[in-house]
Amino acid sequence: MLPSTYQRLADEAMERYVLWREACAGVHSAYDAWQAARAGDRRLAGAAHVAALDREQAAASLYAEAIEQLAARQPA
Repeated sequence: MLPSTYQRLADEAMERYVLWREACAGVHSAYDAWQAARAGDRRLAGAAHVAALDREQAAASLYAEAIEQLAARQPA
């Protein structure tokens, strides 16, 4: 494999890592908002937290795929 291809995969993995970490921060923010929500807003805040968890899971899956691709093509 050409080094440029491996570098491209490494760059993509790093980008996906950053997106995953941003999604993690979103989960924490949504959780804090849910905990601070007034009684009438808790259902909506809870739904926002679940949506943030879904986004984090999707980002984690994309990151895992990128790492698997990178590991499979690691130069000798």
